[in-house]
Amino acid sequence: MENFHKAHKRATTDAALFMTADLRSRARKEGWEEKVVQGLRVTHKSGQFNVDFPPSVSDAAWIHEYGSEDSTPTATIRRYDTSPAGAGKFFGERFIHHLNGGD
Repeated sequence: MENFHKAHKRATTDAALFMTADLRSRARKEGWEEKVVQGLRVTHKSGQFNVDFPPSVSDAAWIHEYGSEDSTPTATIRRYDTSPAGAGKFFGERFIHHLNGGD
């Protein structure tokens, strides 16, 4: 059972890293400022994947996401699927990999 829990934890970490890279790529394509892009990350807490960013870029992230008087919104975070199904295939592959002793 210990191997199962370790494999699950490692696969969850892998999935969050994969999703972070994917989210950043999408934000970059939408023209988000690089400092905001670099602050975006997907975390896994309490059984859920969530998009997170530091307070230092929250105002800029809000403007990119929702727009302002001077800019149109480029909703990257709201459109990003952080559900388990969104990371399901990647998570499953990594889980099996780790369960079989992969590093």
